[in-house]
Amino acid sequence: MINSKLFEEMSARVASVMASTPVGDIEKNLRAVLWQLEARLAELEAARAVSSPGSGAQK
Repeated sequence: MINSKLFEEMSARVASVMASTPVGDIEKNLRAVLWQLEARLAELEAARAVSSPGSGAQK
C-alpha cells in the first residue's frame, strides 16, 4: 500500500509542475470563467425571482 505522506508529496509536486506550464494557465482561466458564470447565473436567478413574484422564491 502506498504511504499517504508519499502520495501527498507526489501530488504536490505534480500540481507544482502543472502550475508552471500552460496547463496551469488554462486551469486558472477556466476557474475564472466558471466563477464568473456562477455569479452571472446567480444574478439572473435573483432578477427572475424579483420579476416573477409567483415563482415561489418568496415563500
